[in-house]
Parts: sequence; C-alpha cells; structure tokens
Amino acid sequence: MAARRRPDPSRGGHRPVLADLKAGRISPLYLLHGPEALLRDQLVRAIRLAVLPREAADFNHDRFHWPEAQAADVAAAAQTLPFMAPRRLIEVRGFELRTSEEEEEEESSTEQDEEVAILLNLFSDLPETTVLLFTAEKADMRHKVFRRMREAGTALPMETPSESELPEWLRLQAEDLGFAVSSEAASLLVEVVEPSLSRLRAELEKLVAYAGPGREAGVEEVMEVVGRSRIEALYELGNALSKGNTSAALQMLHRLCDTKSPYAVVGTLRNQLKSWISAKAFLLRKKSNHEMASILKIAPYRAERLMEEVQGVSGRFLRSLYGKLIEVDRRIKRSGDDRRRRETLEMLILEMSQDPGGFRRGRRAGPGSAAARPGRA
Repeated sequence: MAARRRPDPSRGGHRPVLADLKAGRISPLYLLHGPEALLRDQLVRAIRLAVLPREAADFNHDRFHWPEAQAADVAAAAQTLPFMAPRRLIEVRGFELRTSEEEEEEESSTEQDEEVAILLNLFSDLPETTVLLFTAEKADMRHKVFRRMREAGTALPMETPSESELPEWLRLQAEDLGFAVSSEAASLLVEVVEPSLSRLRAELEKLVAYAGPGREAGVEEVMEVVGRSRIEALYELGNALSKGNTSAALQMLHRLCDTKSPYAVVGTLRNQLKSWISAKAFLLRKKSNHEMASILKIAPYRAERLMEEVQGVSGRFLRSLYGKLIEVDRRIKRSGDDRRRRETLEMLILEMSQDPGGFRRGRRAGPGSAAARPGRA
C-alpha cells in the first residue's frame, strides 16, 4: 500500500487534491464542508474511486448519516479490517455539531461531548487501512473536532468560485468531460449563464454533445448551444442601455424575462455592469481594444463594443449603478411574485435613463455641447 499522505495545508485548493488522488496519494481523513453541492459530490466520487477497488467496493464502504449515526458505530467501522482490498472507506454525511450557544439542554450537551470524545480518540489513532470522509454544510473550524480533522487530514471548503475564477473552473470541467473550451468561450458562458455551477456544468454537457469529444469549443459553438437569439438579446439590452434608448431596453428586458427568471436577468445585468466598469478602466488608462480582449479573455469584437458603449459615460455613474443593482437584487429576492420582480427591473432601467451622469448624457447630446464631453471618472 502506498504511504499515507499528511497534506500540507498551505497547498490548498481542489486541483492538488484531485492530482494526489489520481496519483494514489490518499489522505487518512477528508472533511468537505460548505454549501456547493456540485463540488462536494464530484470530490466524493473522486475519493471513492481512488480509495475503493471496483471489485471490492461493496465490502469496504460504510455509509453513515449524522446525527442518526453514533460515533461509536463510526469508530467500530473504522477499526474493521478491509476485505480483499488495501483500504476501507468510512463516509459520514451531514456531519454538523452544535456550538455552545446552541446547546440549550445539559443532557444533549453531555451526549455531544461523549460523541466528540470518541471521535477525537479515533482521529488520534486512525488505522492505516481506513480512510474517513466527512461532509458538512457548515463547519465551524474553531470547534476542536473540526480543528483536529484539519490537522489529521485534508479540510476543503466547498464554495462557489469567484466570477474571475469561473472561466478557469469551466475549462477544467470541460477537460473532465473530454473536450476543451477556449478562454473566450468560457468567459462568454460565465457572462450569459446564470451564476450556478450546476447550470454551467449542464451547459458544458450540452456543449460537448454539440462539439464532440476531443475538440475545442469556441464562441460560435457556445452561441449555438446557449441560443444565438438569447445571447444577441443580452447584447441588444446592453447596447440599448448604453445608448439611453429606454424603449428598446424595456422591450429587451421583457423578452429576456419571458425566457429567463428575474434572478437570472439580474445576474446578466450584473455581468454587463462589471464589463462596463472594466472597459471604462481600460479606456481611462488608454489601453487598446486588443489589450482589453487579451487580459479579460473576451472576443475582440466584444472588447470593441464595450469600449464604444462606455465612451461617454462617467465611471462614477457605473459604480453608483452597481450599488443600485445590488439593492434591486435584494428587493427581487424579497418579492413574492414575478410581476413585481419585473416592475423592479423596469424601474431600474428607467432610473438609468434619467440619471444626468449616465448613458443618455453621453449618447443623446449634440457633438458640440458640454454634455457630450466625456465625464469625469
């Protein structure tokens, strides 16, 4: 059996752990904690494949669900020798512990202390032939059990990657599916698909079916799979907003709301605003369209369009607009029906068109007027 690996916590991240699993470097204990179910399920499958030989998996895989499971049962399973295999996998799902503030009854607190003591003893002397896998929605790393887990093995947060990290995450997911996605195509997917890992993964699965295994999908393939008309509607919305064309912007909004949820439309507007803010920053630094396309990993025509759209608008307006959009997002989440959510989005577009520092100033004023000159950032 390969030597057990005590991971260096400074290495962090999912990719080193996946690489170690593929190379047969197995940690004695894994704690996967956080809200992102897709990441958690993918890592659980990878750990199972690495630890359990297919022919003996049924005999060496114990599953428990906390809190129905007893710590003594988990410990007993961990002490059991594997059958015709080098290791056993003990999987404990839904592992959560009450904090001291949540422990209202002395009896329940005593019971948890007993369970914790059993687990701590187990972590201190794990059999060489056992791998423990705990999954949890929340894990307070100040608790001694979670601290000891991190010291004894590998603790990984299952959190959604940031928007700047999503394109690279998509490219890695594409590799897992047996094909490749260009940088521009990955950025386009992040821009037009609602920020959900499961939804992005589903779009990738459609993309590999369309492009074919072993090939690279580009912007054109993304537009065909996601829907050329839908992507064009998103761009038309941004174009109408940047020209101060309120009527056209409202028409595009209604068209999008007919095919997407208001939450997804807010995500689309947020991505559009971030693109405008980035474009304005590049414009103020006198960067070229080509430099912007290269740095942001977007298609050159997209960079050119963004630069044109922010030519006459102030950076202050864009930053203020982003704050308004966050408030709109809160209102939509509190609202009880789609009609009111649509009305909230309509009001945002009307406010955008009426702001004196906004797009209307940069696009509608005559070429010789003071309002037509670029605003201060």
